[in-house]
Amino acid sequence: MKTREELMAALAREIPEKAWVAAGSSETLDQLGIRSWLKEKSYYYLDCSDKADDRRQNIINSFRSDVYLSSVAAVTEQGELFLVDGTGNRTAAFSYGPEKVIVIASVKKIVPDMDAAVQRLKTVAAPMCAGKRKKFELPCYKKGNCYNCHLERRMCCYYLTVGYVREKGRFLVYLIDEDVGF
Repeated sequence: MKTREELMAALAREIPEKAWVAAGSSETLDQLGIRSWLKEKSYYYLDCSDKADDRRQNIINSFRSDVYLSSVAAVTEQGELFLVDGTGNRTAAFSYGPEKVIVIASVKKIVPDMDAAVQRLKTVAAPMCAGKRKKFELPCYKKGNCYNCHLERRMCCYYLTVGYVREKGRFLVYLIDEDVGF
């Protein structure tokens, strides 16, 4: 996809009216305005982001949602999705639960292989995310590289690689040619 307008049109076609739609924390979704778009439409929106009022209950309910929206840390040229999460709600939803998972990522997240995906996380995504979330004491923010810290506010607790999905049509991946996300 070239533009966010094309993306929004595709999402409107893909997500049925009155569907239960959940979304975890994602800078990509925030920058594209997808959360506010979901609230404006006729969806039952479950906000599972860090800022949600009923976050824990929304996370539990999200496993029964019709659609789950998220981004990923990287997409390999082989089509693998690499996802990292602090709470585990997104990795769990990817693994099992929602009927459909829609992944939205910038083309800048495409990497040659899984080694490059991990490297991208450690040197780009994690430090930027730590800064955005004001977790300035984390080593990845201070030094610009992941140090596999064991601090209470650590963000990278759960890692998931999606290499294949047996349920045909459960995953949709939209790559957008805009500089969004980490």
